[in-house]
Amino acid sequence: MRVLDRIDDPRELKGLTVQELTQLANECRGAIIETITKRGGHLASKLGVGELTLALPRAFDSPRDEAYPELAVRTAATAGDNGTMAHQTETVTW
Repeated sequence: MRVLDRIDDPRELKGLTVQELTQLANECRGAIIETITKRGGHLASKLGVGELTLALPRAFDSPRDEAYPELAVRTAATAGDNGTMAHQTETVTW
């Protein structure tokens, strides 16, 4: 059975062994790569966020410890209507 299928709550990550956590990270990476391959998108940023998602619940006692990521800005270059490059910028705060 996959570790990913056994996780129902982020607090359960604290109970995983290092081996199980490594297996879970591999399963998450595989799911992200499979999804990006089928649907497209930015791979590197999603892999990094996946690693953080697994690490934060083990490092902090949520919800007692509060973590606030400061700011995320994503810019993507896209082809404009006349063949020129256009930039789309999205700013996200948590």
